[in-house]
Amino acid sequence: MNPYMRLKFEELYDSRVMKTFRKLNLFNSLFKLYILYIKMLYRNKPWKIVMENTNACNAKCIFCPHKKMKRVIGIMSFSLYKKIIDECVDLGVTNISLYRIGEPFLDPFFIKKISYVKKKGVKFVSTCTNASLLTLNSIHDLLNSGLDEIEISIDGNSKYVYESIRVGLHFSLVKKNIQTLINLKKEGGFSKPIIKLNFVKTEINQSEIKSFLNEWRNDVDRIQISELHNWGDSLFNFDISEPHKNKSTNIFPCRALWTELCISWNGVVSLCSVDFEDNIIISNINEESIKKTWQNKRLHLLRMNYDKIPQCKSCTSPLSWLIY
Repeated sequence: MNPYMRLKFEELYDSRVMKTFRKLNLFNSLFKLYILYIKMLYRNKPWKIVMENTNACNAKCIFCPHKKMKRVIGIMSFSLYKKIIDECVDLGVTNISLYRIGEPFLDPFFIKKISYVKKKGVKFVSTCTNASLLTLNSIHDLLNSGLDEIEISIDGNSKYVYESIRVGLHFSLVKKNIQTLINLKKEGGFSKPIIKLNFVKTEINQSEIKSFLNEWRNDVDRIQISELHNWGDSLFNFDISEPHKNKSTNIFPCRALWTELCISWNGVVSLCSVDFEDNIIISNINEESIKKTWQNKRLHLLRMNYDKIPQCKSCTSPLSWLIY
């Protein structure tokens, strides 16, 4: 979401008008209409599949829960990956994101996986990386893989600030790798991938936003200034079969349950990409197809009780899901 648009939505949500709407339950009514529209669009298949090719990472970013994550570290096998992609193609899914929590280039078969999904005809394939592992050879392979968009996380415009946030990475190397990608894309006449830089705003780096924009805006396709979120307080354990005594709060709409599936490296389908520990499991793709998962009873119950799910009630990221 454009930073200006995000600000306007936050202002709208906190405005007196919206507070009155929520008090009169009009907000819930509008949300129900929104969900009805989403249901009509994506009744038979998800709009997007988020695939975690690996949850391994080579950085210890200060705002990322990866260093606290208890899930087993692994890389998705090519056989499981192929199964998922083939099912997506059969269903007509046109949007696949090869990234969740981790650094995708730690997967030695990552470029091969991108090439496979593009050869199968999936319209839009994206990934997100810290760019620290890019090499001349991998950039050449990436440009020829057919990848549609690469998002690069770079949260500073100086060595001190960047390395204070992206702990374990080297600013000069990352900057060099990004510039090499930009140059080789231009020199080769490649129209893809879209190069998008993502800058997560914190107290440490907010003074560098202006210089960051000035430095990169003429070289890349998009720049996104993101807000921190709380990862949905994913320490909760939630059982949808248990009654909840607390009254649900009016939360800002999140479309994830109605538009996408999030698949971990081992085939587990969890609540969404924010549920980094896979606390709420919907199914396992090794045992149940994407089509059956999309229409299974557990996902249906989660959708019906979205406003009672602890992670969702406390999550600060739904604004990022509103426009797509």
